[in-house]
Amino acid sequence: MVVNRLINDNYDVLVGDEDVLRELDSFLLSNYKGASVFILCDTNTLSECLPKLDWMELESIKDAEVLEVEPGEGSKSIEVYHQVLETLLALGADRSSILVNLGGGVISDLGGFVASTFKRGIDFVNVPTSLLAMVDASVGGKTGINSIEAKNQIGTFCEPKAVFISTVFLETLPEPELKSGIGEMVKHLLISDENALQKLDEGLFEVSSDSIATTAQVKLDLVTEDFTEQGVRKALNYGHTFGHAAESYFQEKEKSIPHGIAVLIGIVLENNLAVELKLLSKEDSQSIFSWINSNFEIEKYFTDLEVEKVLELIKFDKKNRGDSVSFSLIGPIGKCNIDVQPTLNQIEASLSFITVY
Repeated sequence: MVVNRLINDNYDVLVGDEDVLRELDSFLLSNYKGASVFILCDTNTLSECLPKLDWMELESIKDAEVLEVEPGEGSKSIEVYHQVLETLLALGADRSSILVNLGGGVISDLGGFVASTFKRGIDFVNVPTSLLAMVDASVGGKTGINSIEAKNQIGTFCEPKAVFISTVFLETLPEPELKSGIGEMVKHLLISDENALQKLDEGLFEVSSDSIATTAQVKLDLVTEDFTEQGVRKALNYGHTFGHAAESYFQEKEKSIPHGIAVLIGIVLENNLAVELKLLSKEDSQSIFSWINSNFEIEKYFTDLEVEKVLELIKFDKKNRGDSVSFSLIGPIGKCNIDVQPTLNQIEASLSFITVY
């Protein structure tokens, strides 16, 4: 199978099947021979994904030390971050060491933050094992952990040395995790393609190395133009202002939902806001909602959301400036308007959708 090499000036992003993992082996042997290799994974990827690397008998990782954390957002915490740092120190990691982040978005975010701060920075590569991480968290150079109040409040901009996206890991994913990844793929499509609705109506995404490569390239193009998110990269925040609030809300209620589902909730609510601001037509907003709801049953989540709590949580969004809440909103489809700062009344009006359910 052909390995897709995405267009990116700063580091290699490879997409394919097991051949990508052989490329990982060659990369580590060529650039880090003699250096200590550490693999960060969670309990799930330790049991389901690491054996795939062992089965391939990759020379570069035969003596690697494995660091294990619990799966889920709970590991993106100060406490777990500190534990990983202390473990690296105890195992003798030094500035020539390399960290291999083998896992989903949590591992990419946590591992990148660990690597960017340990001894003022060591090299790391991402080997994403979830669809969500393949199309989002593993590329772009954002790292971070959560604060007590909200997601991703503590972090750095730090690029990996390479990203190795192998579809062999998709067979390990349960359906909810695949759907979570599709949620981010929908977001990328809506901000970049004026024909997105037509493509959505043609059927659910066929998840393949080609569709993953296309989706990841949308993000890489924006990141290349605006690495530290001062301008066009903010388009990637579409669906995330309300989405992160919904994610935090359900986490507080101990009803955690996949990130991609939270993004789809955010897309529906933010499209209502875009209609309120006359950026997006009501017909397009309704068509997007109908497609999302028919494929993800998104309306069932609105029965639990409380308007006042959502309003409170969006105040913690890291994109805010002072007392203003910033949104990235599509309108028309395929175009994203950044730094949109609606009034509180307009935000509340867009949330009236919740009270229907």
